[in-house]
Formats: sequence, structure tokens, C-alpha cells
Amino acid sequence: SFHPCTATAPLARSGNLHVLEPLYESNPTSYEVFPALADGFPRFQDDGPCTIRIRDDARFSTGAAVTAADVVESYERFATLNPMLAQHLDFIADMQAADDQTISITLARPFTFVEERLQMVKVFPAGQSYEEANASPVGSGPWRYASFENKKLIFLPNDSYNGPHTVLDNEMDWSIIPDDVNRVRTQNDGWTMAMQDVPGDSAVQLNNAGMDVDITQGFDAPFFAFRTDAGPF
Repeated sequence: SFHPCTATAPLARSGNLHVLEPLYESNPTSYEVFPALADGFPRFQDDGPCTIRIRDDARFSTGAAVTAADVVESYERFATLNPMLAQHLDFIADMQAADDQTISITLARPFTFVEERLQMVKVFPAGQSYEEANASPVGSGPWRYASFENKKLIFLPNDSYNGPHTVLDNEMDWSIIPDDVNRVRTQNDGWTMAMQDVPGDSAVQLNNAGMDVDITQGFDAPFFAFRTDAGPF
């Protein structure tokens, strides 16, 4: 699934980062938050809603303008399709389109991480069906999906993109080798440009073949979840 609301596989999530935009993004190294689809940070009013404007002339790769209604429906679909992650947006009591370019958010309580949490909601056209978004989502990011082949993604630039990133090439091809044995063999034979997720017992082999293999701390987070609306908790 490549659906913007439910994609969890690394390939789909990585591809969607290039194709779809949330209102805000963050630098993956410094974690500094910056406006993506938004034209600035939220504007807070005393005892009133906060408002966010979409950047001028933001467009999907189809050429259609991105509207506040697209943002609101993307949020609503995310809340419906991904209730586990939507819990992190429970500070939102209501979200409405104030006009074509302005989103109005009523907060359920005072909250200081509005833009950080809104990164979770990738914006896609309100009219795109679940099946279409699941197979090939449309976004307003710097790239667009051109084709899906067996273990291969092809991206082309979104000619309508006017956001903060720069497209540095005229095509991007991702050929994926999910099998560990084949990944190690093709990397060792020099057929691939880079290898992610090297099996631990192959690191020395590739290093001895003249490649730089970085070993870093992983990010798997084990946890327990307790249902607290029923016994015994």
C-alpha cells in the first residue's frame, strides 16, 4: 500500500516523502521544523482558532490547485483510516477550510507542537479514491510517481512544484532487491549503487571487498500497550 494515510513499508514511506507534502516538514538531521505546503507557521489568536495558509499557487502534479478543502479531507481521512496514529492529533477539536487557501484549527487544549504533529498528515486530492491513493497517490511534492513495476519505482519531476526543495535531476529510478542473499551478491559484484540494511554476518565480507559499511544504532522500539477501558487495567 502506498496510501498516504496508511503506508508503513519503508519503500512506500520513502517514496511518499518525495511525492506528497504535509503542511510542515522537519530536517532529518537537525529536526528543525519548516513550512512545506504551508506558507508560514500557524497564526494563533487569543481564545480563538489558529489559522494556516497554503503557499501561493501550490499545485498537485496533475496541475490542480491545492485547496484548504484538500487539507481538511486529508486530515479527516487520516483520522478515520489510521486511528492509532491519529491519537497524536487529539489536540485538534475541529479543522475547517476558512477559504480556499486558509485552514482554521480549533484546539481542544493549549498545545505547543502543532506544526510538529501536522507533519503526520500528507495532503492529497480530496477527489482521489481510496483505491487510486493506495496504488499511486498524487501529491504536491517535488516528484511524482511515473510508474510502478516489479520491485522498481520511477519518479519524474512535478512540473507544478514551487515549494522549498530543489529537484536536481530529470528522472529518479529506484530498483529494489528485498532478498538479503541477492542484495549482498549484487552489491559485492558492483551492480548496485548503495545497500541499506546489510545483514550483520555480511558486513565484514563487503568491507573486505573494499566497500564502506557503516554500523549504527538501530531504531526498533519495543513496547507494551495496555487496554485501559476494560479489566484488569
